[in-house]
Order: sequence, then structure tokens, then C-alpha cells
Amino acid sequence: MLKLTMCALKHILLLKKTFLFVGLLLVINGLSPSPVRAQAATSEFLDEDILAVENFEALRRAALLRVRIYMETGKWKKAEAELRELFRETPEDPEVLSSLATVYVSQGQPEAAEKIYRYLLRKNPNRLPVRLGLAYVLYERTMYQEVVDLIEPYYDPTRVESDTDFTLLLAASYDAVKKSNDADSIYHRLTERYPEDFNLFIRIAENLLSVQRINTALYYYRRAEELRPDDFRVLKGIAIIVNLDDPGSTRRYLRRALELDTQDFEVPYLLAESYFQDFPEAARKFYRQALERLNRAKRKDIFALSTRARILFRLGEFGESEVIYRSLVSKNPSDLSLKNALAEMLIDIGKYKEALLLLEKYKGLL
Repeated sequence: MLKLTMCALKHILLLKKTFLFVGLLLVINGLSPSPVRAQAATSEFLDEDILAVENFEALRRAALLRVRIYMETGKWKKAEAELRELFRETPEDPEVLSSLATVYVSQGQPEAAEKIYRYLLRKNPNRLPVRLGLAYVLYERTMYQEVVDLIEPYYDPTRVESDTDFTLLLAASYDAVKKSNDADSIYHRLTERYPEDFNLFIRIAENLLSVQRINTALYYYRRAEELRPDDFRVLKGIAIIVNLDDPGSTRRYLRRALELDTQDFEVPYLLAESYFQDFPEAARKFYRQALERLNRAKRKDIFALSTRARILFRLGEFGESEVIYRSLVSKNPSDLSLKNALAEMLIDIGKYKEALLLLEKYKGLL
């Protein structure tokens, strides 16, 4: 626990001012100690004050480093506890608040993260990392037009190399609001600027795949494959796409990917899905493997939780699956894909009226 609060720091500074003011009164009234003794006393107090401030900063930095360890190893509850302690000590610290927002996102609490980012943005509207953090949260909550409105004014097409994360998120949001030409312009400028950047091609391909621009996504995956033919992300991405026409090739790509990464839960899940219709027993084996990897990852973001719900649904654990889906839907009411997934499960177990209640409000909107 941090021993020195901001309140205590203010108290120290007040004491220092009081000490100097009292010393001045003593001099005026002829009651001051000798100049040597007065200087020594003042010097000793100031040294202690500086030491206290330095200790506080060292303790704060140590706490933030512990938080970083917890976050990078997936120990989100420990990170949150550490950050809450820091928040009590320094409630206006932007680094603490930003880290707390990241923890909330990782634990499936995007609304809480959004509140923090909006608060930070009000304090400093021109701070781009905060704007980007808020944009990511809004994107995850499928509020794509808000993302465009938030970051488009800060996009400079003549400086595409300055903020690649910022630029790619804007492009993905353009795609999501049916401005594909604007997205393609960004992708073209970036790849012209960085023709050998493997990670860039992968990120563009993943963006395009997420909005179902299948052919264009495959083009960028193939470009990435030319640079690294045996990369896990390439194999997984191409497998997802070719699955639409060639399940056999999908399985070959996914099995190669499965050998390259023992942590990723999506690959065994996708393998299970490719086997589900024709080879249900083989599918169950891969669903269980995916579930084991999810348990080890301890992730609680929307994608991880919805994948868990889907796996449980496939394994016949309808009750637990329904609880997860309903929780996700209540926290993300604008996400129609989550409602569709819940509705599909409800239909499969014969809860037709409940499924219709979820879907009827979208009738006639095509």
C-alpha cells in the first residue's frame, strides 16, 4: 500500500510554507536562531520533503510496473486491485486511469472504460492516445459512426506513417459504415508506403475479414503469405476464408496453425466448426481443446466470452451458454451479432417466442 497520499504531499508543502513563514516572523521579532542553525534546520526539512516526494514517485512507479506485469500475464483482477489502490492515492493520474480503462475492456466492461476515456478526453481533448483508447472501446461496442466522428478530424492523409493504429482503426470504421472507398484509399496509401511490412498486411486483412469483404481480405492475406508463408496468422486467416468453398483446405491450414501456436483458442474452435456437420465426434475433441485454452487465457472480453458461449452451445451446455449470451447482450444492446447468436441457440432448444422477441425489432430494416 502506498504510504504517502496526495493529501499528505499537500500537507508537507503546507508545513514547508508554514515553517518558512514562522522563521520570517522570528527574524522580524529578533527571536530567530543563529543563521547557521536556521540554515541547517531549513536544509534538513527540505531534504526530507524532497525525499518524501521521491519515495512517493518510486512507490507509484513500482505499483505501475506490477500492474504492467499483471496485465501482460492476464491477471486482470490483480491489476484492477492494484490500480484501484493507486486511484485512491492519485485520482487524477491519467496513466492510472488509462490503465484502469484497459483492464475494464479486458474484463468485458466497455461501458466503464468508456466513462474513463471520456473523462480523460474532457480534461485533455488533444491527447491522441486517449482519443484512440475511446475509439477502440466504441468500435468494440459497434458504435462505428461515433468512431469516425471521433478520429476523422485528426486524420492527415499526407502523414499516414505517423499513427498507423489510428489510421487503421479509421479505415475499419469506414468499412463498417459502408464507406469502403475511403477505407481502400487508406489501405492503398499504407501499403504503398510500407510494401514489406508483414504486420500491416495482416492487420488490413483482419480488418477486411471482420466486415466480410472476403475477396479483398484474401488478397492482403496472400500478400502477407508472400512475406511469411508459414506464419500462424496467415494460415488462420486464409483458413477462415477458404472454408467458405473448400473445407478440406481449411482443415489443412488450421492443423498447420495448430502446431505453431499452443495458446490460441480460435484455431481449435474453427477446426471444430469445420468438422461439426460431418464429423461431430472429431468436432467435440477440438471444442474441448478450445475451451481448455480459453480457461488458461482467462480472457473476459466480448470475443472470448461469445466464443465460450458458442462452444458450450455446441457441447450441449445450453444453460451456461444462455447465461453468458444474455449477459453479453444486456451489456452490449446495440450488437446485433450477439443477439443473433443468442437467438440461434434459443431456436435450437425450442424457445421460439424468446428468440422472436430479440429479433422482431429489426424486421424491415434491411
